[in-house]
Amino acid sequence: MDSRVTDLQFETIAGTAWAILDRPKALNALCVAMIEALADWLSKSLADNSISCLGVRSAHATAFSAGGDVRALYARRQAGDQAFLHGFYWHEYRLNRAIRHCRKPYIALIDGLVVGGGAGVSINGSHRIVGPNARFAMPETGIGFFPDVGASWFLSRCPGQIGVYLGLTGEILGPADMLHAGIATHYLPAGVHLSRYSEVAGLPVEAGEARLAAQQDAIDRCFAGNSVETILTSLDAENSDWARGCAAKLRQRAPLALKVTLKQLRFAPSLTFDEAMMMEYRLARHFMAGKDFFEGVRAAVIDKDRNPRWQPGSLAEVPVVARIGGYDLEGQIDRLARVDGGLLILDYKTNRPPPRTLEEVAPAYIAQLAGYRQALKALYPGLPLRAALLWTDGPRLMEIPSTSLDDAERHLLRRAQQP
Repeated sequence: MDSRVTDLQFETIAGTAWAILDRPKALNALCVAMIEALADWLSKSLADNSISCLGVRSAHATAFSAGGDVRALYARRQAGDQAFLHGFYWHEYRLNRAIRHCRKPYIALIDGLVVGGGAGVSINGSHRIVGPNARFAMPETGIGFFPDVGASWFLSRCPGQIGVYLGLTGEILGPADMLHAGIATHYLPAGVHLSRYSEVAGLPVEAGEARLAAQQDAIDRCFAGNSVETILTSLDAENSDWARGCAAKLRQRAPLALKVTLKQLRFAPSLTFDEAMMMEYRLARHFMAGKDFFEGVRAAVIDKDRNPRWQPGSLAEVPVVARIGGYDLEGQIDRLARVDGGLLILDYKTNRPPPRTLEEVAPAYIAQLAGYRQALKALYPGLPLRAALLWTDGPRLMEIPSTSLDDAERHLLRRAQQP
């Protein structure tokens, strides 16, 4: 482990390797150095035969982790450092995947706020143990983003429509509701201390009455729609304080993020965890090229005026595109392909950080990309084509202008499916 990372502590007790989040002034928000150090700790702990279990907890009672370091992302965007933005999510999502596939028991001890990126290093683990002060939320739509760090997977597997409800509204759950939703697996009552993995099996799996249990029927009824507009219509018709509160939240959130989130969560049950993470990485790259996330961070964290100016500004203004990152989502979805200069991106796959320049891409891939360009020029002589980066397991990333998008998309999709 990197001793230069001062926001983490590491210790081994009774065969359990603990990573302790210790960045109190930022509520344990995860920076790149912390993410890389956690990945290194995980790898070395798995290789150490004297370690039978891994665990992560906070050094402070207030928060487990308040998510990723959005201040740093905002600053790098202002500096024009797109490579950092892509690299941040690449490192974070690889860590999330490693935790999900950890072959040793992985304990997340949560007794404080766990939000966004903090969920990525906890909820993806095998044992999610919550204390009386645990609070969980995925509030990304409120800052113009989508629930990530594996939320496609774990929210879409909550009972009924609870995952859609949580993903769209960002509702905060306490320990009883976290257990009801499957977000947590065990409860650690006040005054009880966990000293070894063998004690986990004896912990209770309930923490009192779950509010979500009483709301389940209404949640399932109101959040069953396949469009955000349909869900809002159902909430308006429900005529209850709870429904009015949900509708008010949705009308304040980024329209683009709401539609993406709903489509993401409707599609995720058909995906493996790894496929869900690939989808999230594609989405994150699109959002990093857009404006809403940074506007949301500005309004909530930087200027704190709580007055984000979303683009588009309403659900009705969100255009239609039926594909996210190579996945056919069959229906209305936001024009993610057009967030940055009208680009269409097909099936992006990678197992290393994205290159910064075209010269860094393997010559063989450049040759394949050039072949596609020649084919496109022959089919569409008037279609302007500009330089694009390609970094995949095959020639499947293309960038084209938004002009002639429909015809070019159909052609490119056929080409992308060829070996």
